[in-house]
Amino acid sequence: MNDPIPTDEELLVEWQRPVRDNGIEIADAFQEIQEFAYRSFEVMDKDSDGFVSRTELNYFLNSKATSMRAKSFIRFMLYRLDDIKKAHIEDVNPDTDGISRGDICKYFDKLQYHG
Repeated sequence: MNDPIPTDEELLVEWQRPVRDNGIEIADAFQEIQEFAYRSFEVMDKDSDGFVSRTELNYFLNSKATSMRAKSFIRFMLYRLDDIKKAHIEDVNPDTDGISRGDICKYFDKLQYHG
């Protein structure tokens, strides 16, 4: 049986907990999301413009082929898309609706060092 997709509010509550129920520290959860974003970047960047857009993220969120775990990571990225975008100012196409690898790297660096 598939688990239901968690709501943004449920994910936010889970991410804000200092330690998750299974004993994994929240920093580990952020690390998993970051690794997922890096590993999946080329696949999610369907138009190969160097950015993963809200539309592209929604496509994979709504795909039956996407696992529930991946959907939780995508939902987190969608919820924080504007914050991730602002983490690193791009020299190319600053008006894009998407996030770049640089954005992802800077965003998670800020989380790691500033909590």
